[in-house]
Amino acid sequence: TAEDDGLIIPEVGNWSEHKYRLLSNYCGIFTGGMRGKWNLVYIDLFAGAGYARIRETGTITKTSALLALGTAKPYDHYLINELDNERYTALAQRCQRHANGRSYQTFNLDANAGVEEILRSVPRFNNGRGCLMFCFLDPFSLNLEFETVRTLGQHKVDLMVLLALQMDARRNLSYYMREESVKIERFLGDPGWRERFAKQQQTPGEFMKFLSDEYDERMRSLGYKTEVPKVPIKMDSGVGLYYLAFYSKHERGGEFWDKVRKTACDQYSMF
Repeated sequence: TAEDDGLIIPEVGNWSEHKYRLLSNYCGIFTGGMRGKWNLVYIDLFAGAGYARIRETGTITKTSALLALGTAKPYDHYLINELDNERYTALAQRCQRHANGRSYQTFNLDANAGVEEILRSVPRFNNGRGCLMFCFLDPFSLNLEFETVRTLGQHKVDLMVLLALQMDARRNLSYYMREESVKIERFLGDPGWRERFAKQQQTPGEFMKFLSDEYDERMRSLGYKTEVPKVPIKMDSGVGLYYLAFYSKHERGGEFWDKVRKTACDQYSMF
Protein backbone atom coordinates (compact mmCIF):
# COMPACT_ATOMS: atom_id res chain seq x y z
CA THR A 1 0.00 0.00 0.00
CA ALA A 2 0.96 3.64 -0.29
CA GLU A 3 0.02 7.08 1.04
CA ASP A 4 -1.63 9.88 -0.93
CA ASP A 5 1.18 12.10 -2.21
CA GLY A 6 -0.99 14.72 -3.90
CA LEU A 7 -0.32 13.45 -7.42
CA ILE A 8 -2.87 11.79 -9.69
CA ILE A 9 -4.15 8.44 -8.40
CA PRO A 10 -6.42 6.67 -10.91
CA GLU A 11 -9.32 4.67 -9.48
CA VAL A 12 -9.58 0.95 -10.24
CA GLY A 13 -11.81 -1.91 -9.16
CA ASN A 14 -10.67 -4.35 -6.49
CA TRP A 15 -10.10 -7.02 -9.13
CA SER A 16 -6.91 -5.13 -10.03
CA GLU A 17 -5.39 -6.30 -6.75
CA HIS A 18 -5.51 -9.85 -8.11
CA LYS A 19 -3.61 -8.76 -11.21
CA TYR A 20 -0.97 -6.89 -9.26
CA ARG A 21 -0.50 -9.77 -6.85
CA LEU A 22 0.13 -12.16 -9.73
CA LEU A 23 2.63 -9.75 -11.26
CA SER A 24 4.43 -9.15 -7.98
CA ASN A 25 4.66 -12.87 -7.25
CA TYR A 26 5.97 -13.58 -10.72
CA CYS A 27 8.65 -10.89 -10.45
CA GLY A 28 9.74 -12.45 -7.16
CA ILE A 29 10.06 -15.98 -8.50
CA PHE A 30 11.61 -14.78 -11.79
CA THR A 31 14.38 -12.72 -10.22
CA GLY A 32 14.87 -15.26 -7.44
CA GLY A 33 15.48 -18.03 -9.94
CA MET A 34 17.37 -16.14 -12.63
CA ARG A 35 19.44 -13.47 -10.85
CA GLY A 36 23.15 -14.20 -11.13
CA LYS A 37 22.60 -16.35 -14.22
CA TRP A 38 21.43 -13.55 -16.51
CA ASN A 39 21.34 -9.78 -16.67
CA LEU A 40 17.67 -9.18 -15.90
CA VAL A 41 15.63 -6.34 -17.43
CA TYR A 42 12.03 -5.44 -16.57
CA ILE A 43 9.91 -3.67 -19.21
CA ASP A 44 6.52 -2.05 -18.53
CA LEU A 45 4.96 -0.42 -21.60
CA PHE A 46 1.62 0.68 -20.05
CA ALA A 47 2.77 1.53 -16.54
CA GLY A 48 0.10 4.03 -15.49
CA ALA A 49 0.70 6.47 -12.64
CA GLY A 50 2.47 4.10 -10.25
CA TYR A 51 -0.33 4.31 -7.67
CA ALA A 52 -4.01 3.35 -7.93
CA ARG A 53 -6.94 3.77 -5.54
CA ILE A 54 -9.15 0.74 -5.00
CA ARG A 55 -12.70 1.93 -5.62
CA GLU A 56 -14.38 -0.37 -3.10
CA THR A 57 -12.08 0.36 -0.13
CA GLY A 58 -10.28 3.64 -0.86
CA THR A 59 -6.96 1.88 -0.30
CA ILE A 60 -4.03 3.20 -2.34
CA THR A 61 -1.86 0.47 -3.84
CA LYS A 62 1.36 0.52 -5.79
CA THR A 63 0.91 -0.66 -9.35
CA SER A 64 3.07 -2.70 -11.71
CA ALA A 65 6.23 -0.63 -12.13
CA LEU A 66 6.62 0.18 -8.44
CA LEU A 67 5.88 -3.41 -7.45
CA ALA A 68 8.62 -4.57 -9.80
CA LEU A 69 11.01 -1.95 -8.42
CA GLY A 70 10.28 -3.29 -4.95
CA THR A 71 11.09 -6.93 -5.73
CA ALA A 72 13.39 -8.33 -3.03
CA LYS A 73 15.96 -9.51 -5.57
CA PRO A 74 15.86 -6.67 -8.09
CA TYR A 75 16.19 -6.65 -11.82
CA ASP A 76 19.44 -5.19 -13.12
CA HIS A 77 17.58 -2.49 -15.06
CA TYR A 78 14.01 -1.25 -15.50
CA LEU A 79 12.42 0.34 -18.60
CA ILE A 80 9.12 1.98 -17.62
CA ASN A 81 6.76 3.72 -20.03
CA GLU A 82 3.49 5.67 -19.82
CA LEU A 83 1.88 7.74 -22.57
CA ASP A 84 -0.55 9.96 -20.63
CA ASN A 85 1.32 13.11 -19.59
CA GLU A 86 -0.25 13.59 -16.16
CA ARG A 87 0.15 9.95 -15.23
CA TYR A 88 3.70 9.94 -16.55
CA THR A 89 4.63 12.94 -14.39
CA ALA A 90 3.32 11.16 -11.29
CA LEU A 91 4.97 7.90 -12.32
CA ALA A 92 8.39 9.51 -12.81
CA GLN A 93 8.28 11.16 -9.39
CA ARG A 94 7.14 7.98 -7.69
CA CYS A 95 9.80 5.87 -9.39
CA GLN A 96 12.43 8.32 -8.21
CA ARG A 97 11.07 8.10 -4.68
CA HIS A 98 10.83 4.30 -4.58
CA ALA A 99 13.79 3.20 -6.69
CA ASN A 100 16.19 2.87 -3.74
CA GLY A 101 19.21 3.18 -5.99
CA ARG A 102 18.00 0.68 -8.58
CA SER A 103 18.82 1.35 -12.21
CA TYR A 104 15.82 2.48 -14.27
CA GLN A 105 14.63 4.74 -17.09
CA THR A 106 11.18 6.21 -17.67
CA PHE A 107 9.61 7.05 -21.03
CA ASN A 108 6.63 9.15 -22.09
CA LEU A 109 5.87 7.40 -25.39
CA ASP A 110 3.11 5.64 -27.28
CA ALA A 111 3.89 2.00 -26.49
CA ASN A 112 3.27 0.79 -30.02
CA ALA A 113 5.16 3.56 -31.79
CA GLY A 114 7.95 3.78 -29.22
CA VAL A 115 8.80 0.14 -28.46
CA GLU A 116 11.94 0.13 -30.61
CA GLU A 117 13.25 3.30 -28.93
CA ILE A 118 12.62 1.74 -25.53
CA LEU A 119 14.41 -1.48 -26.49
CA ARG A 120 17.41 0.51 -27.73
CA SER A 121 17.80 1.65 -24.12
CA VAL A 122 18.54 -1.84 -22.82
CA PRO A 123 22.01 -1.52 -21.30
CA ARG A 124 25.05 -3.23 -22.77
CA PHE A 125 26.17 -5.48 -19.95
CA ASN A 126 29.85 -6.40 -19.95
CA ASN A 127 29.92 -9.21 -17.41
CA GLY A 128 29.75 -12.15 -19.81
CA ARG A 129 26.14 -13.03 -18.96
CA GLY A 130 23.33 -12.77 -21.49
CA CYS A 131 20.30 -10.52 -21.12
CA LEU A 132 16.91 -11.98 -20.15
CA MET A 133 13.91 -9.66 -20.10
CA PHE A 134 10.41 -9.81 -18.67
CA CYS A 135 7.78 -7.49 -20.14
CA PHE A 136 4.42 -6.65 -18.56
CA LEU A 137 1.84 -5.49 -21.11
CA ASP A 138 -1.22 -4.01 -19.42
CA PRO A 139 -3.22 -2.05 -22.04
CA PHE A 140 -6.63 -0.67 -21.11
CA SER A 141 -8.23 -2.33 -24.15
CA LEU A 142 -7.22 -4.28 -27.27
CA ASN A 143 -4.92 -1.40 -28.22
CA LEU A 144 -1.73 -3.46 -27.99
CA GLU A 145 -0.66 -3.99 -31.60
CA PHE A 146 0.82 -7.33 -32.57
CA GLU A 147 3.72 -5.64 -34.35
CA THR A 148 4.75 -4.37 -30.92
CA VAL A 149 4.74 -7.93 -29.60
CA ARG A 150 6.63 -9.11 -32.68
CA THR A 151 9.31 -6.48 -32.03
CA LEU A 152 9.65 -7.60 -28.42
CA GLY A 153 9.77 -11.24 -29.53
CA GLN A 154 12.96 -10.63 -31.47
CA HIS A 155 14.70 -10.55 -28.09
CA LYS A 156 14.99 -13.02 -25.23
CA VAL A 157 11.89 -11.81 -23.40
CA ASP A 158 9.02 -13.43 -21.50
CA LEU A 159 5.66 -11.68 -21.69
CA MET A 160 2.70 -11.25 -19.37
CA VAL A 161 -0.16 -9.80 -21.42
CA LEU A 162 -3.57 -8.47 -20.44
CA LEU A 163 -6.08 -9.69 -23.02
CA ALA A 164 -9.23 -7.58 -22.78
CA LEU A 165 -11.38 -10.29 -24.36
CA GLN A 166 -14.41 -9.53 -22.22
CA MET A 167 -14.20 -5.87 -21.23
CA ASP A 168 -13.46 -4.87 -24.83
CA ALA A 169 -13.89 -7.62 -27.44
CA ARG A 170 -17.09 -9.16 -26.08
CA ARG A 171 -18.78 -5.81 -25.59
CA ASN A 172 -17.81 -4.33 -28.95
CA LEU A 173 -18.22 -7.20 -31.40
CA SER A 174 -20.71 -5.37 -33.64
CA TYR A 175 -18.39 -2.37 -33.96
CA TYR A 176 -15.29 -4.43 -34.71
CA MET A 177 -17.10 -6.30 -37.47
CA ARG A 178 -17.39 -3.07 -39.44
CA GLU A 179 -14.87 -2.72 -42.24
CA GLU A 180 -13.76 0.72 -41.06
CA SER A 181 -12.59 -0.64 -37.70
CA VAL A 182 -8.90 -1.61 -37.74
CA LYS A 183 -8.40 -2.34 -34.04
CA ILE A 184 -8.62 -6.14 -34.29
CA GLU A 185 -6.52 -6.09 -37.46
CA ARG A 186 -3.76 -4.36 -35.48
CA PHE A 187 -4.30 -6.48 -32.38
CA LEU A 188 -3.81 -9.69 -34.38
CA GLY A 189 -1.53 -8.26 -37.05
CA ASP A 190 -3.85 -9.69 -39.69
CA PRO A 191 -6.21 -7.78 -42.01
CA GLY A 192 -7.97 -11.00 -43.06
CA TRP A 193 -9.36 -12.02 -39.68
CA ARG A 194 -13.02 -11.28 -40.55
CA GLU A 195 -13.02 -13.87 -43.32
CA ARG A 196 -12.04 -16.62 -40.89
CA PHE A 197 -14.36 -15.46 -38.13
CA ALA A 198 -17.27 -15.41 -40.59
CA LYS A 199 -17.09 -19.22 -40.69
CA GLN A 200 -18.06 -19.36 -36.99
CA GLN A 201 -21.14 -18.38 -35.05
CA GLN A 202 -21.29 -14.60 -34.76
CA THR A 203 -21.68 -14.50 -30.97
CA PRO A 204 -19.66 -12.58 -28.35
CA GLY A 205 -18.55 -15.85 -26.73
CA GLU A 206 -17.31 -17.27 -30.03
CA PHE A 207 -15.57 -13.96 -30.76
CA MET A 208 -13.63 -14.20 -27.50
CA LYS A 209 -12.56 -17.77 -28.20
CA PHE A 210 -11.65 -16.91 -31.78
CA LEU A 211 -9.41 -14.03 -30.68
CA SER A 212 -7.76 -16.14 -27.97
CA ASP A 213 -7.02 -18.98 -30.39
CA GLU A 214 -5.79 -16.61 -33.09
CA TYR A 215 -3.55 -14.77 -30.64
CA ASP A 216 -2.00 -18.00 -29.40
CA GLU A 217 -1.39 -19.10 -32.98
CA ARG A 218 0.49 -15.91 -33.70
CA MET A 219 2.51 -16.23 -30.50
CA ARG A 220 3.50 -19.75 -31.57
CA SER A 221 4.70 -18.32 -34.88
CA LEU A 222 7.15 -16.21 -32.85
CA GLY A 223 8.43 -19.27 -31.02
CA TYR A 224 6.44 -18.84 -27.80
CA LYS A 225 4.84 -21.71 -25.93
CA THR A 226 1.09 -21.35 -25.38
CA GLU A 227 0.22 -24.39 -23.28
CA VAL A 228 0.02 -22.66 -19.90
CA PRO A 229 -3.54 -21.61 -18.99
CA LYS A 230 -4.61 -17.99 -18.96
CA VAL A 231 -5.70 -16.57 -15.61
CA PRO A 232 -9.20 -15.02 -15.55
CA ILE A 233 -9.64 -11.74 -13.70
CA LYS A 234 -13.23 -11.11 -12.65
CA MET A 235 -15.43 -8.89 -10.51
CA ASP A 236 -16.76 -9.94 -7.11
CA SER A 237 -20.04 -10.80 -8.84
CA GLY A 238 -18.24 -13.38 -10.94
CA VAL A 239 -18.46 -11.39 -14.16
CA GLY A 240 -15.22 -11.79 -16.10
CA LEU A 241 -13.27 -8.76 -17.27
CA TYR A 242 -10.07 -9.95 -18.89
CA TYR A 243 -7.37 -12.61 -18.85
CA LEU A 244 -3.70 -12.54 -18.00
CA ALA A 245 -1.76 -14.60 -20.50
CA PHE A 246 1.85 -15.65 -20.10
CA TYR A 247 4.21 -16.46 -22.97
CA SER A 248 7.76 -17.77 -22.80
CA LYS A 249 9.99 -19.54 -25.31
CA HIS A 250 11.49 -21.66 -22.55
CA GLU A 251 9.81 -24.29 -20.39
CA ARG A 252 11.30 -22.75 -17.25
CA GLY A 253 9.23 -19.59 -17.75
CA GLY A 254 6.08 -21.67 -17.97
CA GLU A 255 7.04 -23.50 -14.78
CA PHE A 256 7.43 -20.19 -12.95
CA TRP A 257 4.06 -18.95 -14.24
CA ASP A 258 2.35 -22.21 -13.30
CA LYS A 259 3.53 -21.82 -9.70
CA VAL A 260 2.27 -18.26 -9.58
CA ARG A 261 -1.02 -19.12 -11.31
CA LYS A 262 -1.81 -21.79 -8.73
CA THR A 263 -1.85 -19.11 -6.03
CA ALA A 264 -4.82 -17.43 -7.74
CA CYS A 265 -8.14 -17.63 -5.92
CA ASP A 266 -10.17 -17.91 -9.13
CA GLN A 267 -9.45 -21.18 -10.88
CA TYR A 268 -11.93 -21.99 -13.58
CA SER A 269 -11.71 -22.94 -17.21
CA MET A 270 -11.46 -20.10 -19.68
CA PHE A 271 -14.25 -21.37 -21.93
